[in-house]
Amino acid sequence: MLAIDSPEKYSRIKWQTYWTLYVSFQLFEYFVNSFINSLKFYWLVKCVFLFWLMLDDQAINFFRQSIIRHKVRNET
Repeated sequence: MLAIDSPEKYSRIKWQTYWTLYVSFQLFEYFVNSFINSLKFYWLVKCVFLFWLMLDDQAINFFRQSIIRHKVRNET
């Protein structure tokens, strides 16, 4: 909630990107739950990945730029 109220634009963009990726994980897990349960290290990899996104600003920028490039490429 603090990121949304923050006057700093970068903070809002960072957390919006993080939550977008988090929700994408949740949707993916919802549809392939039985397969994911057979993967032993999925939850560990997911947690490490999400922590990496929270802590490293360059990681968020990488995914944000990838999403934007993909969206622009599809629009043209």
